Amino acid sequence: MISTYSIDELKNDIATFLRCDTADAEIYLRILSEPATRATLSEKFSNLGNLEGRLEKLSSFCLIADRVGREKQFYYAIDPQFAFPALVLSEMWKVDADLHTVNDLVKQKELIELNARYRACQTIVKRARELYKKQLPILKEAAIAVKGVKRIASCIAELLDTANTDIYAVLSPPHLLGEIVWQTVVEKMNQGVSYKRITTFEELIRHGYQIYSNEVNNYNEQLYICRNPLPEKFYVINNITIAFFAPDTKNKDFKFEVQIMNNADFANRRKDVFEKLRTESINLTDLIDQLTAFMMHFISNAKHLLNDSELGWLIKVFDYGVFCKHNEFITEVFEEAKAKSLSNGFINITPQNEILANYTLQEVLDYAA
Repeated sequence: MISTYSIDELKNDIATFLRCDTADAEIYLRILSEPATRATLSEKFSNLGNLEGRLEKLSSFCLIADRVGREKQFYYAIDPQFAFPALVLSEMWKVDADLHTVNDLVKQKELIELNARYRACQTIVKRARELYKKQLPILKEAAIAVKGVKRIASCIAELLDTANTDIYAVLSPPHLLGEIVWQTVVEKMNQGVSYKRITTFEELIRHGYQIYSNEVNNYNEQLYICRNPLPEKFYVINNITIAFFAPDTKNKDFKFEVQIMNNADFANRRKDVFEKLRTESINLTDLIDQLTAFMMHFISNAKHLLNDSELGWLIKVFDYGVFCKHNEFITEVFEEAKAKSLSNGFINITPQNEILANYTLQEVLDYAA
C-alpha cells in the first residue's frame, strides 16, 4: 500500500514529468485508482477551476479515456506501463526515427535528457501500477462506439494489452494511432504474440524504407503490402474482439470512429477477410531486397541532377519519409534539393506539406523483373 506521503510524492513527480500542475496529477491519480463519473469528479474537485480542460489534457496524453454508458460519462485510466513510455517514445521519434522503442533508447547513452526522462518514467510507472486496477469497461459490453483520435488510441492500446494470441490488423495511416498503440504492440511482440498486419505501399513511402527494413528484421511482426486500397480497416484480438473503423463513403476513406464488438463469429469472418487480402498481398520480408535494389537505382538517377549534399537529403527522404529531419540540412541545401527533386519528379509534396519520395510499388516490381 502506498502511503499518503508517497502519493503526494508521486503526484509531484507526475506533474513534473507531464510539465503540468499538481492538480492535474491529483485528478489523474484519482482516476487511476478507480474509474469515476463526471459528476463524482466535479464534486471531489469542486475547488479546482477548468475541470473540463484538465480532463482533456490528461486525455490528450492518452493517460485516461472516457466512456459514455447508461447516460453517465465514465473516466478510466490507461495502463501506465504503456501510457507513460509512449510519451517518451513520442519525444524520441522527434530526435531519431531509428529509435523504434524505448528499449532502443537505453543503448544511446549520449541522449542524456531523453534517458533521464525515461528513468523518471520508469519510476512513475512502478509506483503508479500499485494504484492501478485493470479498468477496461468496454470489454463488459456487447458493442460500443468510440470517436476521436486520442480516445480511439487509448481504447485500442488497452484492448491490445489483453492479447494472448496472434493480433490481426488491416490498417494503414492515418489510423495507426501513434506511440501508445505501437508501444503496446511492441510489448506484446516481446511476450511472443505475433502481430500480423496488412497495409498499403503508400505507408511504406510515407514512413520510409529504412524504418520498415529495420522493423521486419527486429520484431515478431508479419507485414504485408496490399496492392490495392484497403477495403476495410480493423483489428482482431484474442479471436473474439473486433475493432473496426467506420467507412467514410463521402470521402472514400475511413472515419476516426471505431466500433468495438465481442463476437467470435464476427471475428472469424474478419479473419477470413484478412486471409483473403493476405493472399493478394506481398510479404514485406520478400520485398525488402527488391526495394533495396530499386533505391540504389532511384538514387543513381538523381546523382546526375543533385550535388552530394542535395543527394544526401533525398536519401534521407527515401529512408525516413515524414520522419526525415529537414532541419539537419542547411537552409540553402534543403531548398535547392527540394526544388530540384520536385521539378525532376523525385519527390511529391502532399496537401499536408509532407515531402515524400515519388515512386510506386509497380515501379519496384518492374525494376526487379
